[in-house]
Amino acid sequence: MRVFKRVAITVYIVTTAVLAVTTFMSPSVYSSVWFVTLLALWGVTLVAGMVMTGMWHRLPSFLLHSSFVLMLAGGLVTYVSGEKGYVTMSPGDEVSSFNLESGGVSQLPVTLRLDSFHVEYYPGGVAPKDYVSFIRVDGEPCRISMNNILERDGYRFYQSSYDGRGGTLLAVNHDPWGTGISYAGYLLLAVGGLMLMLWHKGRFMTLLRGLSVVAMLLLCGNAADASSIKGITREQGDSLASRQVIYNGRVAPFNTLARDFVTKLSGSASYRGLSAEQVVASWMLYPEEWQHQPIISIESDELCRRLGIEGGMARMTDLFDNDGRYRLEAMYKGTDRGLDRDILEVDEKVGLVLMLTSDELIVPRGDDVAPLSRAKVAVEIAYNRLPLERIFFMFTLSMAVIAFLAFAMKWRCRRLLVAALYVSLSLQALNYAMRWYVSGSIPLADGYETMQFLSLAVLVLTCVIYRRNEFALPSGMLLAGFAGLVAWLGESNPTITPLLPVLSSPWLSLHVTLVMIAYALLSFTMLNGIVALTMKRERERLMAMSTVLLYPGVVLLGIGIFAGAVWANVSWGRYWGWDPKETWALITFMVYAVPLHTSIARLRTPLNFHIYLILAFLTVIMTYFGVNLLPSLHAY
Repeated sequence: MRVFKRVAITVYIVTTAVLAVTTFMSPSVYSSVWFVTLLALWGVTLVAGMVMTGMWHRLPSFLLHSSFVLMLAGGLVTYVSGEKGYVTMSPGDEVSSFNLESGGVSQLPVTLRLDSFHVEYYPGGVAPKDYVSFIRVDGEPCRISMNNILERDGYRFYQSSYDGRGGTLLAVNHDPWGTGISYAGYLLLAVGGLMLMLWHKGRFMTLLRGLSVVAMLLLCGNAADASSIKGITREQGDSLASRQVIYNGRVAPFNTLARDFVTKLSGSASYRGLSAEQVVASWMLYPEEWQHQPIISIESDELCRRLGIEGGMARMTDLFDNDGRYRLEAMYKGTDRGLDRDILEVDEKVGLVLMLTSDELIVPRGDDVAPLSRAKVAVEIAYNRLPLERIFFMFTLSMAVIAFLAFAMKWRCRRLLVAALYVSLSLQALNYAMRWYVSGSIPLADGYETMQFLSLAVLVLTCVIYRRNEFALPSGMLLAGFAGLVAWLGESNPTITPLLPVLSSPWLSLHVTLVMIAYALLSFTMLNGIVALTMKRERERLMAMSTVLLYPGVVLLGIGIFAGAVWANVSWGRYWGWDPKETWALITFMVYAVPLHTSIARLRTPLNFHIYLILAFLTVIMTYFGVNLLPSLHAY
């Protein structure tokens, strides 16, 4: 038994390490014989461990481990018997076969005929809302679109792409057994995870019952004189704010377009005392004057040096020579990744200016497009003008510092800190609710919105657990404040755009929500670990607290990952593609599942336990931030 335990642990560690390394290698490695053999060996050790330990007597653990056996078995069946490919059709074409990804052709049990293909747009006719193929299957009319698949005789057809000439490209997936087996594994994971937390004899409920109650920049603006800049007055600019235009594929107040434009160019929502509306309208009226204004922010010192610019702010005239040639074009060589990236960032800003001066940026709302209500316009303008995210992170981080000082110095100001916690929660809840109302969909579509949600989730969790753990209040506010800071720094110019068609799925919302809540819980275990390293007497109590947080954190992460797998299957026709993001999410799950195994003696020591959780958080950082440096489908 001891020898087998060592073998099982070795296989687990090797599998985790291999998964980490392969994200930096060619995707072809995932279909290699040695990689499939390694996963099969992992599955064998899982089954052997379940049998040798009599795990069926502990139903929640049995279901959880069985879920992974089923997932691995489903993946193996897909690898051996599944078929993937594509079919291309022009209007009027009939096909009864499809091209395999591996090469060759496979017959279909039905005949497909394309009647037509259409791109549906959001109001304004610019941003695509959906891609729709109208086809006939053995004469029966059918509709295939994003997240709306067609299934016939075990074959699934997905809208994948189009050729711009009325033709369509459909992805084809024939995997009648593998997908079902994997889905059964996902279901067992959810059931087993919930039972693990609710089982009255389980470790989680025991710790929860026994947990002791006794445990744990000023806003500024630039008011420079703008009298020397030719343009419209403040009153005229304000009168334009609520005018409705088509922007980013939706109806929006002119204020939103102007704010995003000016912030994109200069890094600030105003310029030398002029409002965003004044800047945009004045630039349209007096382009010759405004091309001499140093409004284009350039962060690269090297690029500024080459352009001969001081202060990091460029004029449009700085970017063109005396003959009207574009200077950045000559500098872009395609060899220096860092400088080329900086050039492309500035080039994007120049493109926006050219779109503005050529009347391509602003599209008036036509009579055939429904207007926004006055309430929605007012809320969106208020959202744009109120720096709620900045207020939130500055206030929350400041109060977190005060909370840590109060804890260390034993100040009696608990009521003040609790009040500050609820103020922070109210600020972020208001910010998030306004964004949700304005966008018309749950804000979980990009990094800015997920960081907002993470900070909100952390604050809600802090409100729930601070009475049981006195360390939760300062730690939670610190974590939420930094999440708000990352959101503010990462996208100080967040644009509220319509969702890409592939993102319009309830499975995506469930996936992101569960994963972000899991990250919030796992973040607390890291902070508890840091506190435990400095306070030896509290290590055991903090270990109990972190263990209580680990159970829902790991379970929600697992369910969230595989909710994403269902979304991927519905959208792209494959439930697991070894994308770097999903691979590192799986690694995170595997790393955090280790401390839940009480048979690992070394992690029963509080110090080792806390050090492990601090180091484990590096996988969360890699999953959320690091993989963005790798080629990934999650980059859109």
